[in-house]
Amino acid sequence: MSKIEVGIYYHENEDGNKVYDYEEMADEFEKELSMLDQNVVVMVSVEDKPERFTSGCGGMGKVETPTGGYAKMTGC
Repeated sequence: MSKIEVGIYYHENEDGNKVYDYEEMADEFEKELSMLDQNVVVMVSVEDKPERFTSGCGGMGKVETPTGGYAKMTGC
């Protein structure tokens, strides 16, 4: 059985925490899957889990970002 290996891409932020580059890992996975059959279009999407926002600030809500994640908005 063959396997596809994808590197784990990240950088460390100013606090020393790992920040993963999920988009780059998804792109590499897409590329590897596409090599199996040139007639197949492969698309892998990455999005942040939407947070469950609680009320209490009137304008609180969520909005989808251009990269497919979600951003928290407040009206306060």
